[in-house]
Amino acid sequence: MSGSEPIAIIGAACQFPGATNPKEFWTLLSEGRDLISTIPEDRWENIDSYDWTASEAGKTGARIGGFLNQLSDVIAESKLFDASSGLDIDPQHQLLLHTVAQALNDVSLQSRKEDLTAVGVFIGQTNLDHHRTIYRQLNNVVFDHVCSAPCFAANRVSHHFGFTGPSITLDTACSSSLVAVHLACQSLRADDCTIAIAGGVNLVLSPAASISLSHGGFLSPSGRCRVFDDAADGYVRGEGCGVVILKKLDVALEDGNRVLGTILASAVNHNGNSGRLTSPKVAGQRSVITKTLRRAAVEPSAIDFVETHAVGTKLGDYFELKAIADVFRGRETTSSVPLLIGSVKTNIGHLEAAAGIAGLIKILVSMEHGRIPPHLHLQKLNQLIARREWPISIPTSVEQWPSRNGTRKLAGVSAFGFGGTNCHLIVSHDSANASQ
Repeated sequence: MSGSEPIAIIGAACQFPGATNPKEFWTLLSEGRDLISTIPEDRWENIDSYDWTASEAGKTGARIGGFLNQLSDVIAESKLFDASSGLDIDPQHQLLLHTVAQALNDVSLQSRKEDLTAVGVFIGQTNLDHHRTIYRQLNNVVFDHVCSAPCFAANRVSHHFGFTGPSITLDTACSSSLVAVHLACQSLRADDCTIAIAGGVNLVLSPAASISLSHGGFLSPSGRCRVFDDAADGYVRGEGCGVVILKKLDVALEDGNRVLGTILASAVNHNGNSGRLTSPKVAGQRSVITKTLRRAAVEPSAIDFVETHAVGTKLGDYFELKAIADVFRGRETTSSVPLLIGSVKTNIGHLEAAAGIAGLIKILVSMEHGRIPPHLHLQKLNQLIARREWPISIPTSVEQWPSRNGTRKLAGVSAFGFGGTNCHLIVSHDSANASQ
């Protein structure tokens, strides 16, 4: 077993604002569509009775976000999974079951050597809206806990499909789903499972967190994630679910699986005790990117694109870009092509626990089509960023994927958690392995 053994992504599925599958997701990205809207009127009762305004006049960002207008249809279909239980299952878990079923339908799990029940499930979830709501009602507490406790996000998937590999729900805040992918890769390399399902889910099911975040000054009053822009004023909450199906690359090729992309390496760390717990740290982000590149045996000059975590806060965006610049400084001496960067949050908002998997699926569809979609809402560069020389470029229109590495495309994906847990992946796509 190798600690850096490449892992193939053989399937993917998603339910994101404006998209019910990766094909639709690519369409909205390539067209530069903005999927931010007001809260659907049927999301919860008495939607107009809440005090949405924050302490500062005009702060009403809590009513804006990237929402799943198809949610009611998905939940209605997903209830078939638990029709016999009669329980009030967390809609996040129902959405997850639906999305996993889509992903499994997207692949042909044929193998001559593997036990197809030995599948691991690794899911990022941080939102507890449904759990808090039903617990306050104090009905049948035991069954209510089974309906909505976070552990059952992964466990319910394993139970329904009969999977016997590791089954783990984890919460590292905004980095949850990318850390889930990291742990899934480790589990495959350790032979704890032969196939792994990894991803994350997030739904806005109560006004409480949105109002609190708005009052705390985290949410954008203007209602957009203006990442890297001088008008950046906070983030916009988004919701959705994304999953990928993983196998060791050599096994996937032997089994004739389609390979959407290959995870060459990943790394996770924490910012440590340096200032406020919730503040982003340049050193931690720089370290996790550097470690991932080293594990992947990839030089910084070979990376074509980085999908950043950046959410649209002036200081946080600056810190992330500084970490990237520190790692990739000097690439202009080895590459004439600048490093391209972007953030899918400009399209669909910040999906919190599902943010990292949204970034990964964006990379997969971009690699498949050989193009990089536009980064939205960039009118004037953040002044903190504009004052420095950066070895990067931010595409505001569709660009061809750089051909620096021949048929091989290379990208990084970052996710940084609110509590300081950082994660980075290096993903490759080679037309020689991308069998259809």
